[in-house]
Amino acid sequence: MQNEVTVSIIVPCYKAKEEWVKRALLSVRNQTYKSYELIVVDDGSSKEYHDILVSSVTENNEHLITIKNSGVSAARNIAVQSAKGDFICFLDVDDWLEPDFLERALLFQAKSNADFVIGGTVMCSDYIIHDFKRADIGNYECYEGEEKSGLIPHLVGTTGIISLDVPMGYIGRGPWSRLIRRSLALRINFDEDLALGEDIVWNVRLLGLADRVCVVKECWYCYWWNNDSKTKTFNENFVYETESHIKVLVDVLDLNDSEVYLSLISRIYDQVNESWDRCLMVLKKTDAAQYRRMKDCVYHTDFWKLLCSSKTFRLSSAKMKIVVVLCRTRLFYFLKGIKVKLRDMKLRNSVSK
Repeated sequence: MQNEVTVSIIVPCYKAKEEWVKRALLSVRNQTYKSYELIVVDDGSSKEYHDILVSSVTENNEHLITIKNSGVSAARNIAVQSAKGDFICFLDVDDWLEPDFLERALLFQAKSNADFVIGGTVMCSDYIIHDFKRADIGNYECYEGEEKSGLIPHLVGTTGIISLDVPMGYIGRGPWSRLIRRSLALRINFDEDLALGEDIVWNVRLLGLADRVCVVKECWYCYWWNNDSKTKTFNENFVYETESHIKVLVDVLDLNDSEVYLSLISRIYDQVNESWDRCLMVLKKTDAAQYRRMKDCVYHTDFWKLLCSSKTFRLSSAKMKIVVVLCRTRLFYFLKGIKVKLRDMKLRNSVSK
């Protein structure tokens, strides 16, 4: 046992439902590979919630760290510093691991001698049930040296770079579904100044430092689709958070690489698109003045200028060129508003019938 590889599983917690906490921790305890430590970080939650964590973290190889509320990045950083395992993995408290996650991830790590093993994720909910079929033992790809740059577009924003032959399966951009050598994880902190996209920045920086990366074409992590999570609720600061996130990505990416540059543009477009759906359409219905202020704020950001730039137009596909023109003429949000109105009208008509 002494020579066995150990893994530190890190679970940041803040105000999650008790049933989710128990489900996440049970998925750790049910691992077929038993040489692990569990580190749960209470990120400054209430006494009632803290008591739930105290009663949940009970085994000898389980530890509870309590900090003042500092955000998920600080919680992860503190846990990494406290970890004793040879490798580290992250688990969000509303998600869970397949029982053979550690066993499979360590198997592929041993075969590839990788510092950083990336596996697939499946989105789960009350309405979606998946059959997790295991890949052939040879179904993985390794990247080292300049080859690693081929992964960056996928991790930043371009979809379809890495595809899995699993229904609803995908390689996520978060820190989960990964196995990271602890000595490598200690060299890269999550950026605590970023409220958005800190996990994407962390992935890119980690990729740059790893000697060898292994991508496994199977899924072993269940991402719970939670409509109340931070990334799916109204956030009036999204413009400033997006601006900070994109500025850091501009600093860490090689934008002379066309594919990398377009992945950044894809990330900007997705963020603007999703944030507008979640935030600004709500404002337009409830506070027209704030809606106009935020729209004007978007038009003056650096990420909007990058989206509308001549370089973006020149490198983009025909479809994206149309988007760039719409953004330049400021018709993008106008047309999205019409689309939402038509969608609401269709919904009202279907309900009335």
